[in-house]
Amino acid sequence: MLYVVGFVDGRNHGINDAAEALGTKIDDPRISKLASKVTVGQIFDGVDDFYKDWRNRKVLLRHAMEYVLDEAQGKDDSALLLYMRQTDSGQKK
Repeated sequence: MLYVVGFVDGRNHGINDAAEALGTKIDDPRISKLASKVTVGQIFDGVDDFYKDWRNRKVLLRHAMEYVLDEAQGKDDSALLLYMRQTDSGQKK
């Protein structure tokens, strides 16, 4: 759980830094598209469900969390999932 909290905090910090670098606020359209309304709990539950599928066991956690976050936001990452299963398990093709 702490890893997920750190991931979300780091992401939020990066978004704030981007807004500051552009001299704007988070509601600026260039920045707001980076923000997410997905909660730590949703990511935690999504990662738990993700690893219940035995095919995902060798996918790195940082990659799984990005996938779960995208999925929660309605993005289709099915091609990314197949790629992660191949590369993260050491079967680079």
